[in-house]
Amino acid sequence: MQKNDIKIKQVCALFIAFLPLTKIITAPSVFALNCGEKLWQPLIILLSLDLILLLFLIYVCKKNGNKSFFNVLNEASPTLAKGVFFIYSIFFLLKAFIPIIEHKQLIEYSFYETLPLAPVFYPCFAIIFYLCIKGFKVLGRVSEFAVVFTLIGLGLIFFLSVFSTDFSALLPLIAGSNKSGPITALNALWWFNDAIYLLFFLGRFDLQKKSGLKIFASYLLPFCAVILFYCIFYGIFTYVSPAQNVALSEISIFSVSLVNVGRFDYVATFILCFSGVFSIAIPVVCSVKCLTASLGLNRSKIPAIIICLLLLLLTILFSAKYTAVLAFYTKYLTPLFLICGYIMPLLYLLGGKKDVQKV
Repeated sequence: MQKNDIKIKQVCALFIAFLPLTKIITAPSVFALNCGEKLWQPLIILLSLDLILLLFLIYVCKKNGNKSFFNVLNEASPTLAKGVFFIYSIFFLLKAFIPIIEHKQLIEYSFYETLPLAPVFYPCFAIIFYLCIKGFKVLGRVSEFAVVFTLIGLGLIFFLSVFSTDFSALLPLIAGSNKSGPITALNALWWFNDAIYLLFFLGRFDLQKKSGLKIFASYLLPFCAVILFYCIFYGIFTYVSPAQNVALSEISIFSVSLVNVGRFDYVATFILCFSGVFSIAIPVVCSVKCLTASLGLNRSKIPAIIICLLLLLLTILFSAKYTAVLAFYTKYLTPLFLICGYIMPLLYLLGGKKDVQKV
């Protein structure tokens, strides 16, 4: 029998709580630089791709008898499975790296007038390591209360910023060409393509009659919140949007309320930073799970140590060189993210009828 280590409500809460948080720090300024007032168009492309992937994964999972991706590949070929899991381990490690740097910058930029001498962000790796050891079960439980923090934080940010927004800056919505839209979407896959997580959740919970609808809605709604955030961001800063490198900390700066009582929007930023630690842990946990499977191990402790130490080292070395890291991703890693995010999930079609023990 398959082990139910995560529940359908936790998967939905995970998408709502954590999906927006890796997309609203530095990505809005990049989209504004490339697309101007039409920065919402590549978001629609990315949303469409993810929703198609979600529907595909749910359909195939039902067809395969609710087998996990691990089981499907191990049935088809253990050798193939180990190779695929190793590639996905690298993929998720790379997917985690940019959000980790961004959250480090967010904390240091928002809460310190000068760069702190103490490594205030690095203790977060202890939390990430713990989640890697405990796996999806604890991550699912965390999402149930983190969703409250995310909704409160985003709600406060929207409330403070929406009244300062000039939505006419987004006009014209349709007229005019935006040839950079598809290219921008293609070069932003490391911030998006969160539907790929479902590939590693399926088979770990029971698919009920309306499970697909619940998952679809829990992915669509927070993504729409991300689109709204980008539109508000550009409506506030317009032509200087590309210069606002930490959008989450700056989007509510012109609120009239802050003039009288000070920048209490930092409360919302702090709340979102709390949830953000768990959001950046998701790809790390997936990377550890895949490395564990590729090495044929029963426990995740050694892979967790390897992945977390490697990410810690990379963060120490390259966190101050974010622009160079982003340029490297754009120039060299886009094909990897495209293949792992939207092509390799087709391997889920290899599912058979025989059930095996879950990895």
